[in-house]
Amino acid sequence: MRSSVLELGVKISIILCFTAFLAACGSSRQATNTVPDPVGPAVETPAVDESFDPIVLQDEDLSFPEKAVPTERAEVSVLPGEAEANREVEQNRVVDGYRVQIFATQNIENATLQKKEAEFVFVADTVALYIEFDSPMYKIRVGDCLNRADAENLREISRKHGYPTSFIVKTKVNTVPNVPRDSDALFDEQ
Repeated sequence: MRSSVLELGVKISIILCFTAFLAACGSSRQATNTVPDPVGPAVETPAVDESFDPIVLQDEDLSFPEKAVPTERAEVSVLPGEAEANREVEQNRVVDGYRVQIFATQNIENATLQKKEAEFVFVADTVALYIEFDSPMYKIRVGDCLNRADAENLREISRKHGYPTSFIVKTKVNTVPNVPRDSDALFDEQ
């Protein structure tokens, strides 16, 4: 009996609080947009003058010099006596292409070691090797093939070099890859 009286008292107090809240929210006074002045009564702000027309100003037009657009080829200065003086060199671009994946691991140290070993194996083939991180795997990929036929040839070469599970991956490739030279691959630590 006592708990039912207590529950009734709680319900009545909740209803009274809710009614008081609704009564406080309802107001007959309308909101105004004037900001009261902390020193005195509210002050009306003057209207903004929007009569200015920039077309009738008649000022001088500004002109900016055009910037030179870089070309896709850059000249390389060559020392005198070299056979390829003033030869144009193509700049590297990243385009859609193919690479051959030869190894994947979750360990960066193991991936680096496998890349060094692959540099020795592929040194005669003059192909670039890459470690690409695709969470959670570090992938060793070979080559920068612009078409599928070149990628298939590179996959066969990698299988002959002892990577029987190598496969072709469609990815972004470099048009001018950084291929290690014989001395770079063999004596990289020195």
